[in-house]
Amino acid sequence: MFHSKGQGSVKKPSEKNIVSSKTKGMCECPKCGYEYPHRVGSPCKRTPCPECGTYMARIN
Repeated sequence: MFHSKGQGSVKKPSEKNIVSSKTKGMCECPKCGYEYPHRVGSPCKRTPCPECGTYMARIN
């Protein structure tokens, strides 16, 4: 059964990328040192660096 817009609890797509106070930390590239704030729902280790393509690492 499909629900029309406005029924039930629907998360907005933008909520996935909000930096939360519960998940403080940064993602850092171990190769070139590029950093950005960790995004909820987006593990650093599965995100390639936008500068060099190496997978990022979580730092606190």
